Amino acid sequence: MDKESELQLIEAVLSGKTSSFEQLINHYKDFVFSLVLKIVRKREDAEEVSQDVFIKAFNSLSNFKGESKFSTWLYRIAYTTAISSTRKKYDYNNQVVSDVDEQRQVEYHPVDNVVAEQRSKYIQRALDSLGSKEKTAIMLYYFEQQTVKEMATILGESVSNIKIKLYRARKKLHEELKLLLGQEINELL
Repeated sequence: MDKESELQLIEAVLSGKTSSFEQLINHYKDFVFSLVLKIVRKREDAEEVSQDVFIKAFNSLSNFKGESKFSTWLYRIAYTTAISSTRKKYDYNNQVVSDVDEQRQVEYHPVDNVVAEQRSKYIQRALDSLGSKEKTAIMLYYFEQQTVKEMATILGESVSNIKIKLYRARKKLHEELKLLLGQEINELL
């Protein structure tokens, strides 16, 4: 969806045709959900937070000035809503209030299955080892092809800080992948 189409839909919503907002939801729902899921880590929570994101976006639509892309503005709402939701899950000792059984586990497979499917699992495991801002930075840059400037707006940080986060995230990702692949090789020998 191009910027002009988005602006027309936004104008329609603001003029009272609220059903036009559904087109924006349909266009961005998958990305918002995947961004939120990377942060909150539980599908049920991600579904709830994603709904909150679109409600907040709808209620704040009159605040959208068009100075950035609508997607950047929406992703910023998604990011801050997901972070806020995650913070609510922590108790006063900064320990997550959830069952250990609900945490995701990555299963290792024999060598004959280590091709594309396994690479994906290794990458996901390595991504899970990153902090939420680092993981979000990697996801926005590589999977959503956001520019560093757009990422700075979404994450509420300076361009230079985003560049540093990307550098550190890449480095951590590389080290984690080396560690994961090293463990797999040692187990097989």
